[in-house]
Amino acid sequence: MFKKYKEVSGLIDSIEISTKDKLKALILSILLSLIILIGPIILIINLYIFTDYIKLLSFIVTTLIILIFILSEIFYLNIICGDIKIKGKAICYLIDMALPTAICYGVYIFLIIKGVI
Repeated sequence: MFKKYKEVSGLIDSIEISTKDKLKALILSILLSLIILIGPIILIINLYIFTDYIKLLSFIVTTLIILIFILSEIFYLNIICGDIKIKGKAICYLIDMALPTAICYGVYIFLIIKGVI
């Protein structure tokens, strides 16, 4: 699996795109993912008035933040690759999103243990 990841990552890195275009693609991908998920985030934040469900709502907000990361990664790689068909991009999505997912849920669990949530 890591061999395939290195192979696909190398193919993506071999695409010659300027840093300016990569930055534009990154900003566009983040904005698109925020536009898609801003409605559910606002709805969940408004539900914080129900104090009995704060842990559940915090878990949902954490999951939505992770979805923003995942969607922005998918949009970014699709914008960067453009018309070039690269098989195995899903492996890049999975491995690239493992660390941010672990960090977000780790912060969530830490806040529960400390009693903040």
